[in-house]
Amino acid sequence: MDSLSTREAIQIAEGCASSGTLKNGARLEYFVGGGVPPHRRADQFWFHVRDGAEVMELSSPWQVDYDERAETGTPLANEVWQLPASQADIRKMATLCVPILNGSDGGGSSVPDAMRREVVVGRDGAELTRAFPGNPRAALLDDIERFAEERIATLKKDGRHFLMDRGKKLPVPSATASTTKR
Repeated sequence: MDSLSTREAIQIAEGCASSGTLKNGARLEYFVGGGVPPHRRADQFWFHVRDGAEVMELSSPWQVDYDERAETGTPLANEVWQLPASQADIRKMATLCVPILNGSDGGGSSVPDAMRREVVVGRDGAELTRAFPGNPRAALLDDIERFAEERIATLKKDGRHFLMDRGKKLPVPSATASTTKR
């Protein structure tokens, strides 16, 4: 993945904040990941374009097979919740990204599988990531984390729910529906 400069990423986020749209295929993301089984996470809350529509989405490894498939290197199926993205939510997410992009990230972690939080802004195969290793209680992340948690609750309550496995949409087997732990 190519890298965006801070200035380019801020311009993308500010464009989304002013228009309420994902201008030219912009992507806004808040990610929480890392850890070791059974506490492993890889939760991707994001606004992006899927199948030509602007969507708000939560994508997490399908817990039914996450540990086994991760150990063998088999591609992981993701459990996805999705709703159309509202202009108000795109504006809010983009506005919350700007001060984080303006700052520096928390640096790398020397601890394998350490939990981390990331804010990502991208477009056209290029992105800028601000990563915060460990379990930071950085005031900078409080607002975006609160916003993500509120929208994730809405996604899980009202969103379209399916699996993505190697680029294919699949139904969630009813016996295992909603197994992702949050």
